[in-house]
Amino acid sequence: MTPPIQDPTPNAATNAQSGSPSGSVALVGAGPGDPCLITLAGKLAIEQADAVLYDGLVNPVILQWAPTHAEKICVGKRGHGGSWKQSEIDDLIVKHARLGQRVVRLKGGDSAIFARSCEEIERLELENIPYRLIPGISAALAVHAYAGIPLTHRDWASSLALVSGQLQLSDANADHEERIDWTSLATFPGTLVLYMALHSAPTWSHELIQGGKSPNTPVALIRHCSLPDQEVLFCELSQVPHTLNQNPKFTPPVLVVIGDVLRAKHLPPKPELPSKAKLPLAIENILVTSPPEPADRLPQALRNLGANVIAQPAIEIHPANPEPILSIIDRLDQFDSLVFSSRHGVHHFLSLLMKSSRDARALAHLKIAAVGNATAQALLEFGLRPDWCPTHNAGADALLDQWLPHMADQRVLLIQTPTGKNTLQSTLQPICKSITTLDAYLQSPVPAWPTSLSANLPRNTIVTATSSNIATESFRLLGPIAKELRWISISQAVTETLTKLGATQVYTALHPSYDGICQASLAMAQRLEE
Repeated sequence: MTPPIQDPTPNAATNAQSGSPSGSVALVGAGPGDPCLITLAGKLAIEQADAVLYDGLVNPVILQWAPTHAEKICVGKRGHGGSWKQSEIDDLIVKHARLGQRVVRLKGGDSAIFARSCEEIERLELENIPYRLIPGISAALAVHAYAGIPLTHRDWASSLALVSGQLQLSDANADHEERIDWTSLATFPGTLVLYMALHSAPTWSHELIQGGKSPNTPVALIRHCSLPDQEVLFCELSQVPHTLNQNPKFTPPVLVVIGDVLRAKHLPPKPELPSKAKLPLAIENILVTSPPEPADRLPQALRNLGANVIAQPAIEIHPANPEPILSIIDRLDQFDSLVFSSRHGVHHFLSLLMKSSRDARALAHLKIAAVGNATAQALLEFGLRPDWCPTHNAGADALLDQWLPHMADQRVLLIQTPTGKNTLQSTLQPICKSITTLDAYLQSPVPAWPTSLSANLPRNTIVTATSSNIATESFRLLGPIAKELRWISISQAVTETLTKLGATQVYTALHPSYDGICQASLAMAQRLEE
């Protein structure tokens, strides 16, 4: 038997039978939905992953902690592109581990509760692949904090039963692995919590009453527990089918709490999850299409306003070849001005500068320019302030308006990406003494988004666009529905791109920053209410 490992390292293990290199696997519980409820150990495992195999109920925001190079595959039973059999998931885990990769098997809630982790562990031990388990917060453990529903109470319930509300089926086999004994559960003296029980509600509600449970037993149905669009329905046991028929949009994932403990419900929602009336963007779905960044600033800023944020990048950012960058760093004394065309250029160039045994003092003789507030903010994170930065717009044209007169006879180093516009280079070429361009990073379009995204995206969704490239690729990925959606543009240049693509509802941020996008989102939501 291969023991669980504490700190798996790629290629650290070897299959005892075949001698082939083996990676490692972390089985991680992602929590009930709110990305803040994942454990620190789970987040660290994702940040070090080479491959993330995730269930369909995992909040996609969590996936953005994975490195850029990591492969992310939805293997949910109702996942993207069809249903996966457990044996297929097991094969995929083993395949990636055999490549020497650090694999994260990411499951909603806790991996020990109705997640079939034991089957995956059996396969890993059979294959002699190192693994570790990282627990998560199960949805049942979140209902008290987020819905004010205790599961135990000294006057009402001193025991708790977690039950799968659907019969467990064998892969490719219509025979049931086990039958749920509703008659015995009807006499259980404590609180019942049912998972995956929505579609079988007419069956279990009838069976529990037939088994002797009072038809007047209180029931709570909690949908999207811990998320901004959480909903809770209360009824009596005999009224469960009728209540669900009256609420056809009350769809999975739903957790069901049954028992007299519900009579003790009196606690208010958790302060971090205020009522929808107090959150200005609580009814809004916002699709953030920017590449992920360590602080996750834009998605988090929108969540703080109550929005249900769907983070789905339209482009991917990759480091460029470091050798040309390090060569330029060795020759910084040959330049007078340094220009950053994006925050990604700031991050990749200055990170390499710091790794080369230098620091910000190597830039002391240079004048620094930034194309917008986001780029300037990225510079501040490295302790640098730009000498020039547009204040009321963003982009090359805005920067040139105030900066161009100072560029005569300057030796300019332009940090860019090869797929960006060449406005700065073409305008500066005849004015400067010399201009050197340096590709600090690469960007590539995301080939496709999950097929379920466009199908399930509400038509009143707001989509953010923080560059013309992102706007163009988002339009492509969304397909025909792109023209129907509402768009928030970071600048007038991006707005022009969206308009040419066919967008009819575009709001432009007054200031080219994440704060500007948040303010534009608030203005859009307020105008619709009027």
